[in-house]
Amino acid sequence: TNGNQYTSKLTVDKMYGGNNLGGITNKAQIDLTAGSINVLFGGGNKASVTNSSTNIDNVVINEEIYGGGNEADVSSVILNINNSEVGNITKKGVVYGGGNAAKVTNSLELNINSSEINGNIYGGGNKGKVETKAKTTITTSHITDNIYGGGNEAEVQTTEVNIKQNTNIDKNIYGGGNLGTVLGEANTVIENSNITNSVFGGGNAAEVQGDANVTIHNSIIDEAIYGGGNGEYSIVPGDEIGDQNPAKVLGNTNLLVDENTKV
Repeated sequence: TNGNQYTSKLTVDKMYGGNNLGGITNKAQIDLTAGSINVLFGGGNKASVTNSSTNIDNVVINEEIYGGGNEADVSSVILNINNSEVGNITKKGVVYGGGNAAKVTNSLELNINSSEINGNIYGGGNKGKVETKAKTTITTSHITDNIYGGGNEAEVQTTEVNIKQNTNIDKNIYGGGNLGTVLGEANTVIENSNITNSVFGGGNAAEVQGDANVTIHNSIIDEAIYGGGNGEYSIVPGDEIGDQNPAKVLGNTNLLVDENTKV
């Protein structure tokens, strides 16, 4: 098999799929079926990777998991999280589809299934640009905090967020990023799920330069649905019409909510 494969119980502080401080890895593959990891990167540590595939099942991530690298670009990323836990009730964790201060240039796919995420989820990276679509699919999981289709203080090209099959989210869903621009469209689809707070087609204090599209089927939204973004925390004093607030959608906002959804 390619890459690194661990199938027994283990405890690790930091794990990387790629090289350390130089060189290039063509294919970095991590398959974990047990264990406790503090921080996991699908890519390398300041060393680039062409293709990164990370698959965890029955694993505990205590702090952070990244599909990409640490200060190291990855071309194509797949991150699959199944039957696993990120963070805990006393110390929040975080999931990034992309890398940390590193680009994803060709493709990015984040899949979370039957898992408990105690913290935020970002389809994009942390202060690292995604030059392609950030695709996030979450099924039959519990998320204690927010879901962002985009990155944290990082641009993405476009976003696609799919929430399915009795997923429960205790805070908000954003089709866009957190303090990070979506250069094209932000697309969010929610089916048969429950959102304790609100749904935003756009970002949190962040711009969507294309359309923001939201489709909701047979779900419960406890607070509100907004076609655009959340500008509550990015109000500029004296800006009476909100023109300087970064929470903008420059394209159209499109909402499709079926009759079986309760708000």
